[in-house]
Amino acid sequence: MLHSLSRIDVTALPNGSALDLRFDPSPYLEEEGRQGFVAFLKGFVELGVMQMQVSMVDRETLLDARQHPEKWPHLMVKVAGFSARFVDLSQTEQEEIINRTTH
Repeated sequence: MLHSLSRIDVTALPNGSALDLRFDPSPYLEEEGRQGFVAFLKGFVELGVMQMQVSMVDRETLLDARQHPEKWPHLMVKVAGFSARFVDLSQTEQEEIINRTTH
């Protein structure tokens, strides 16, 4: 994915571009998982990909936040170039965040 993105001529995109990713946090609880993520970030920098925005939250947390927003007032997610409190997003925007592929 990073190799493909690094080949895009971003000078043709006057407003830039951003890669929005959502990672399930559970693999990163162990050292091996954290080292893999570090390698991913180093690859991002070395390949010169323009911008990446990462959310570390699992699907179950997002579903629970949608059902019980009072429990999750400070849950932040990345939304197309900006961060927002998940509970402040519209139902459509929440659904988009929930349905993003988890890596």
